Amino acid sequence: MGKMLFEGLDYNVYTHGSLGAFMLACQKKEFDVYAMDPNLGYPGSSDITPMLRVKGYLQKRLDDKKAKLLGITGSGDAYDKTIESGIVCKMKGDVLSSKVLEKFLSEC
Repeated sequence: MGKMLFEGLDYNVYTHGSLGAFMLACQKKEFDVYAMDPNLGYPGSSDITPMLRVKGYLQKRLDDKKAKLLGITGSGDAYDKTIESGIVCKMKGDVLSSKVLEKFLSEC
């Protein structure tokens, strides 16, 4: 569903199921938006280390406003920790339309 929402806003979408694949994609190509589950690779976990690693890698581009990083998760604990770390995040159930996603992207 998330992929279709981004495509509906004319984004090219690349999906990855592991942090390693996600990081490799980040190294090979620069993207405007990086959207991920903060606990990528650890479903249901409150561990947001994957998100923090990506943020660290992208920090210069984020600071220069050349990229946006956002979290979309189904874990309440991961959501809370992501917000506490200063990264924009939404619960999966809250991002159900392109209009909501567009507003969400403007918050980043």
